[in-house]
Amino acid sequence: WLRRCGLPLPMEAMAGVFARAGRWFDRFGTDLGGMRVTLRGLRGGVTHTAHWDLTAPMLHGPEIPTFAAVLLARRFARGEPLPTGAHACVGLLTLAEFESEFVRWQIESAAS
Repeated sequence: WLRRCGLPLPMEAMAGVFARAGRWFDRFGTDLGGMRVTLRGLRGGVTHTAHWDLTAPMLHGPEIPTFAAVLLARRFARGEPLPTGAHACVGLLTLAEFESEFVRWQIESAAS
């Protein structure tokens, strides 16, 4: 909030302080994590909104960023071709390909 107001804070130097302060609130939380992604845009001049929700139990949230690497490594191990060279990773995986990992980690995913 302070940074949004334009106050330049040395976040790298304060990260440890914030991490320790955050642990004070652990007793008020649970092992359940989640996120909601909301997309809004125009299609044919009409505003559309889409939501995607993800709920991760048992502190499994931190594993989620590794799923793409795991899925691509499995694809590579099966001998499936992957693009070579430097490029953006957009389009290499679909949301449907993540479903098996979501099930394995008991993560719920829903679009609305």
